[in-house]
Amino acid sequence: MNSGLLDLVVVRITITSHAGGLIETSGGSILCDPWFNPAFFGSWFTFPRTDTLDFDLIAEPDYLYISHLHLDHLDVDFLRDNTSKEARVLLPDFQVSDLENELRDVGFKHFIRTRNDEPVELDGDLRIAIRSLRAPHIGPMGDSALVVADPSAVLLNQNDAHPADLDVVSQFGACDVHMLQHSGAIWYPMVYDLDPDEMVKLVGEKRSRQMRRAVEFIRMVNARFVVPTAGPPCFLDPELFQFNDFSSSEPDTAPTIFPDASVFIDHMRSIGHDEGVLMIPGSSLEVGNDADGTVAHPITDDELHAIFADKRNYLLRYQADSSELLAREHGSWPTDKTDLVAELADWLDPVLAIADHTAEGIGANIIFETDDGLRIVFDMQQRCVREAADGEAAPFVFCAHRPLVESSVRRRIGDWCNELFLSCRFSAHRDGPYNEYVYTFFKSLSLERMQVAEAHYGSIVTETDFEWTECDGWIVQKRCPHQSGILDRVGSVKDGVLTCDLHGWKFDLPSGRCINSESVNLEVKGPADEASA
Repeated sequence: MNSGLLDLVVVRITITSHAGGLIETSGGSILCDPWFNPAFFGSWFTFPRTDTLDFDLIAEPDYLYISHLHLDHLDVDFLRDNTSKEARVLLPDFQVSDLENELRDVGFKHFIRTRNDEPVELDGDLRIAIRSLRAPHIGPMGDSALVVADPSAVLLNQNDAHPADLDVVSQFGACDVHMLQHSGAIWYPMVYDLDPDEMVKLVGEKRSRQMRRAVEFIRMVNARFVVPTAGPPCFLDPELFQFNDFSSSEPDTAPTIFPDASVFIDHMRSIGHDEGVLMIPGSSLEVGNDADGTVAHPITDDELHAIFADKRNYLLRYQADSSELLAREHGSWPTDKTDLVAELADWLDPVLAIADHTAEGIGANIIFETDDGLRIVFDMQQRCVREAADGEAAPFVFCAHRPLVESSVRRRIGDWCNELFLSCRFSAHRDGPYNEYVYTFFKSLSLERMQVAEAHYGSIVTETDFEWTECDGWIVQKRCPHQSGILDRVGSVKDGVLTCDLHGWKFDLPSGRCINSESVNLEVKGPADEASA
């Protein structure tokens, strides 16, 4: 099962798909986030396609690392049918057991439990550490990033984790390879009922923010080679095809939040970063020894270039080849109807009963509509699920295809964000700014998950002591109240507004009021010259 590199002073990274890769080291091989089957009700496909990958290469890894539970990282069907169950699983330090339970159900039985940021010694001078992000609003109950080090190289597989800092890398030495997300992995703003001009504006802002955030991470790590991974997917269903980004090859086409790796590498170059490496499934990068920096692709350079230069035709061919797969996906959705209100009440009334902080944070009811006219209320005041009264309104409204809701309810999907919402097969409306608690609720549809969410929000409510820092002349709490970005690193002040570039959250100064969300506020002492007087 060993990688075959024991006698070589080299690390080889082979891209498998999306955020996936095989890391071959002197101490063994680590298979990371292998994803190949369409995800989220058949909405997401791997891009580029994986035809050129040698699947025998990844069948028997020494270690398996799944960063988190998103279906474009955890491909249960692939792991069940194609991966040796003798692989030792590198398990992130999450607060819920869902990931371990899923992998045990597939057949894995050897687990190496890690603690957040703590190095772990493996075979053959191989060392790893996992940065685990565990707040309930981060991914489906968590996300993580993996550091790998052997005598020849240090590698950070950040995938789509957005930690406040990446100091975990420095304990292993200078970083050689940094794999990270650069593109969207979300449904906002495309599914919202916005006028076209507002949609273009918000897409542009999010696209720009994604790239700024990725560049900030690149600067934190300062690796010799940067490999853009963890997205974007492509959308082959005709209903969703417009979400693909063609703006680089078709300048008159409106951009989307899903720029591909070639676009991001061009952006890196435009601001003086030349360390970007373009890789596709089957491409490999070797670091160390005489092979340092060697990249090998499974296709010719002209074929590689054509994927991105003629992206529309590439995707149309891919779409045609996947037509039967798409038809099977649609055919798998339920065609019969159940009493959804009764099913949801039986399932979620006990969850709502313990959702004190979450319900208070939402501060209003949520209406969920199906396209056949059913209107369901998640009642945050009465803590129950019920059918909406005639004419009843709410500030948060979602609408989805009835079969997708039926499927989610029948399977008791505990995180609708990780399947129904990421499918982009729904529409949404909200009155007012973003409310973090709404989506935390939809990620916490089980007693265990909601208990974790409530404990998290309870700890914030009872917290009275803050670390302070100076950010562009203002003394503010050190960490962004959204996802703990260190504001003297990722914050900036302009025209009386402090912006955290990790996720674009904006705070009015000096009040600390969050401009783009009702759910958090920033503690502010005041201008630095006044605060120190």
